[in-house]
Amino acid sequence: MPYILNKTNGNVLTTLEDSSVDVSTSLTFVGKNYSGYGESVNENFLKLLENFSNSTPPDKPILGQIWFNSNSDTRRLEVCYDGKNFKGVASLRVQSATPSSNLQGDLWWDSTNKQLKAYDGSAYVVVGPVTSKTARSSWAYDEEKGTDNTDVVTYPVMKGKVGGVTILTIAKLGTESKTFVPDAGSNIYSDINPDAVVKKGITLVGADKTTGSSIESGYYFWGTAAESLTAVTATNALKLISTATRSNTDFYVPFVSSIGQSSFVYTTSTFSINPNTNVLKTTATAARYADLAEKYLADRSYTVGTVMAVGGTAEVTACKLGDRAIGVVSANPAFIMNEGLANGIAVALKGRVQVKIESTCKKGDRLTTGNNGRARPTVIGDPDVFAIALHDASMGMVEAVIL
Repeated sequence: MPYILNKTNGNVLTTLEDSSVDVSTSLTFVGKNYSGYGESVNENFLKLLENFSNSTPPDKPILGQIWFNSNSDTRRLEVCYDGKNFKGVASLRVQSATPSSNLQGDLWWDSTNKQLKAYDGSAYVVVGPVTSKTARSSWAYDEEKGTDNTDVVTYPVMKGKVGGVTILTIAKLGTESKTFVPDAGSNIYSDINPDAVVKKGITLVGADKTTGSSIESGYYFWGTAAESLTAVTATNALKLISTATRSNTDFYVPFVSSIGQSSFVYTTSTFSINPNTNVLKTTATAARYADLAEKYLADRSYTVGTVMAVGGTAEVTACKLGDRAIGVVSANPAFIMNEGLANGIAVALKGRVQVKIESTCKKGDRLTTGNNGRARPTVIGDPDVFAIALHDASMGMVEAVIL
């Protein structure tokens, strides 16, 4: 009577006839009354004991079969996961010292630094967390207990460390919280000035709980407006940056110095701005260029030096003989009014500019309007003088002062 061999799931593997053996798998199944069955049975136990240890995989594996790969560069227990391919099971060791006799792919839980590491064939590399407990530069997550505006609470905090020392914290506090005072027993308390508080966003080590400055502790923000925090004398600059509302008062403007190393930012009471009125106050100003200009809408594009008069299809146009000039198209205005006028051209109203002329002129000649946006020296009877030539010139361009 044959044996019917069933798998764990109930499926039939094979029907084993009397006095026969089945070698359809890695084991030898013995039928009833098979002569010499003892050797086959014992070899089956041995193969199971050694997990079919060999340098090549079993040639007739079944789903779930275990195989120990005895290759010198592998030596790893493997499992047949789909009936066709064997998947390696890496060694995982938990200890404080680096394991010896490592194989590529081995895993090690570093119990000292609390990190998972993998052997790449030459050394263990960190899988994660990316920073160790003893790392000298890292980000560390903590849940710190302390007191906010209302109650004793616990908040998540990220601590940035350089040289093993915390230099800043990043915190997102509750919607009602403005500050967070760490408890004396918390980790963050020992890292930060004990008198400091943690606020929403970034808090530097030793930051003053009133002004937010960390200058005395030697830590700075650098770049953009945060440069004002580096100035020993920038009290008013700090106020300008940190103020939350526009008040009807003057604020001193911070200046960045590129000379020397002792003072990066400074302020002066003679240069201020009122954010409520948008009025800038100063003792004096200096400009590289020499004319006062205002933007006007012109009926078309005009080149520098063109003499302009009111008229045309827009506000201004090139002058013609007898027009009253309002100014000259400027190349580089020292000060420009109505600057936000879209598509406007800058017309110099006062100061020193280049002026197109239609005839020769001499230094000191009074200039009036000619044709095609050009000026000419005045003659007896000309009613309008808008500029005076500053040197002799032939036809083309002359430098003149607009009256």
